[in-house]
Amino acid sequence: MPISDWSGFFSANIGASAALVGLVTVAISINLTRILAFEHLPARAGESLWILTAVFTICEIALFPRVSQTTLGAVAVALAIVSLLFGARNQWASRSVAGAVAIDRQIIGGIGRLAASAPIGVGGALLLLHAPDGVSWIAAGVVTSLAVSVMNAWVLLVEIIR
Repeated sequence: MPISDWSGFFSANIGASAALVGLVTVAISINLTRILAFEHLPARAGESLWILTAVFTICEIALFPRVSQTTLGAVAVALAIVSLLFGARNQWASRSVAGAVAIDRQIIGGIGRLAASAPIGVGGALLLLHAPDGVSWIAAGVVTSLAVSVMNAWVLLVEIIR
């Protein structure tokens, strides 16, 4: 299926991700002092914004007129790699914060990061190989990424309030 056949999906999700970036940014701004009081929370806030920004970027590139599979695939792979590296860095950093993040929460966070990034990376790689299902994988990653970022933002706000 050509990328252009997905324009409705990408249009809807560019709007959703833009709205969520705005809401999360406002929530972070309002609670910035509380977030900064915890060593591990600024990274979680940044990661929530990054995931949404990555989704916005993928949807935006997908809507470029006559965008090639190679271009969308390369962007998707690059954003997935950066997302995984950002998540791994945050995961590693949260280990050193004494008692801040329980191991079960770290595992759940790691699974969420993989669930958000892996389908986008796989989809990008499939597009680079001109495989027919690449955009479907990216779409699954977009949906999962939105859910993961909302979960991340919720956990962030719960942690600063308790």
